[in-house]
Amino acid sequence: MKHKKIIVICSVGIMVLLIIGLFPLIFNFEGNKKDEYKKINDELVNSLYANLYSDEYLSRYTFYNAYFTKYGNLARDYILKVGFKALQDNHKLQENTLTTDELTKENITDAKPLYKISIKDLQKVLQNIFGKDININYGDFAVDQKIKGHYVEAEASIYIYEVDNTEENYYIFRQKESYAINADKTVIIYDYFVKCNRETGLCYNDDRMANLNEKIVYENGSINTTEAGNLAKYQHKFKLENGAYYWYSSEIIEK
Repeated sequence: MKHKKIIVICSVGIMVLLIIGLFPLIFNFEGNKKDEYKKINDELVNSLYANLYSDEYLSRYTFYNAYFTKYGNLARDYILKVGFKALQDNHKLQENTLTTDELTKENITDAKPLYKISIKDLQKVLQNIFGKDININYGDFAVDQKIKGHYVEAEASIYIYEVDNTEENYYIFRQKESYAINADKTVIIYDYFVKCNRETGLCYNDDRMANLNEKIVYENGSINTTEAGNLAKYQHKFKLENGAYYWYSSEIIEK
């Protein structure tokens, strides 16, 4: 009996040792952490930064505001513009999917039909940028002075069309400086920004042109200086959730 007890105890001990030894292999937490850090590289950062669109309009709240900005602070129509631009820049739009007759039925005349976007596709790209749990309020929006979006609720679609309008009156300079990674794997991208009125030559630190930049002047098709000390500096945070990065906030930190 003693020998049997010894054998059983030894067997249990071996099993415990095997489980302890295999546990890090099965649940390789440290390895997963290293893999997540490996994913944070220039390619990832550039793809995140590509979604930080500035705005040709004057009065919308965008990523480039004069104060701390999160999703709830962004203008509804600007959010839809971001989704459209992301689809366009990633070649996810098909031309000739919208007709003049369809625009006419929506009382839109003297316009060139461009694209028809399904709400499903637009929602997917916006969730990829801002997160899965965001609230999206659909409606008409403007991409710029020429390109417009019209929401057709009955079709669950957005009609994108072009109108004959004047060119944009704003000059925007934007330049990525660097990025950092926090202990919680938050990615922070730093960049410089200025927006100028082509007619007056005055330049501002934010998209809404509420914060005047007295160091920079727009003249002869460009700004007089791009030195870092004269430009507004922003930080944009992207949080890691369920293996993917989403935009979390933007904030001006130097002006």
